[in-house]
Amino acid sequence: MNVYKIYLVILFSILYKINEAQNKFEVAISFPASINLNKISIEYYNGKETILVKSDSINRQVLIHDMYYTDNPILMISYIKDERLVNYPNRYLLKEKSKIVFNINSSGDLVNEKLINAIDFKDAGERQFDEFAKKELKAFNEFLLKNVNYLNDSLSLYEKYLKLDAVVKAKKLMFIKSYSNLYYSFWVFKNEFVSNTDYNAKRLLNIYGKYFSNQRKNTFEGKLVLKILQGRINSVKGRMAPLFTANDIKGNVIELKKFRNKYVILNFWASWCKPCVAEMPALDSIYKYCSKNKIAIISVSQDQNKENCLKAIQKYQMNWMNIFNDPMVNNAYGNNPALPQVYLIDKTGKIIYSRTDDKDYDLNKLIGIVKKLGLL
Repeated sequence: MNVYKIYLVILFSILYKINEAQNKFEVAISFPASINLNKISIEYYNGKETILVKSDSINRQVLIHDMYYTDNPILMISYIKDERLVNYPNRYLLKEKSKIVFNINSSGDLVNEKLINAIDFKDAGERQFDEFAKKELKAFNEFLLKNVNYLNDSLSLYEKYLKLDAVVKAKKLMFIKSYSNLYYSFWVFKNEFVSNTDYNAKRLLNIYGKYFSNQRKNTFEGKLVLKILQGRINSVKGRMAPLFTANDIKGNVIELKKFRNKYVILNFWASWCKPCVAEMPALDSIYKYCSKNKIAIISVSQDQNKENCLKAIQKYQMNWMNIFNDPMVNNAYGNNPALPQVYLIDKTGKIIYSRTDDKDYDLNKLIGIVKKLGLL
């Protein structure tokens, strides 16, 4: 390859990355005067992560604008008409500049009155799935409507719920395989299966490779799905820990590969997670009594609200390195929604302990390993 061709390849690559990072969207949302704004919740998905709009930013007129890394950003609006009922969000595929006007119908439900450069998610494949799984969804929804308030009080009801949910999920996988060309299918696969530890990551990787087009795989989201699945496969005991670079809450750069001369405890947690909080004293004892030259602790918060995260860090005296909800770090470790998750990484970068793999739900085994290594 001559110098001119190399230059063109580099230039194209730079322009592609710049173009990928310059996609912006804007959506204007209007709510009727009769609506109780305290019952409204707004989120949007930008291809990288789902972002919750702060409640104090929700007024009759809401304007949202951000970067996006997907075919279409997705707006999700929930209206809690009755807390005793199951409330499903209204979803919309957005364009670069969209507008949605809402109203309340005679049943008291939130409905879109006008869509400009926006598509109701039901018209993007969801309605097609509803028909495809009509029987299974009917059984699931009827059960929920009747028992949603009793699931936490009855083991038998909860087990029935899990069985009905598994039937619907199986139907979704069938739909995905049959209609993999629809963005809806890809979205469901990414959001309901890819990070779901109930489903084998290698099996999901096989479905991903077999059914989705190369065009879909080469998108930002497609590459992200691959990274998350590989993260799930690789972030297990005995594997080399996936590398990452991220900023901590103080703005310092944390690069995992630079800790190869010491042991690292990597902790995924959230301020609202009671088991996570219960384990903080154990991590604190390691931090206080172990040599900082021999072991480091890095906690990665999964909080959506940074203020809550910072308050918890101060409250529980988490004086070690803290990263606030970094999607790239989360994805590298499979974006596991099951918290807490704790890893011990040795000096070579290998995972030698995993809270999940070792079934160590009080960190006693981790403390034992740290002592055995002469670190505590």
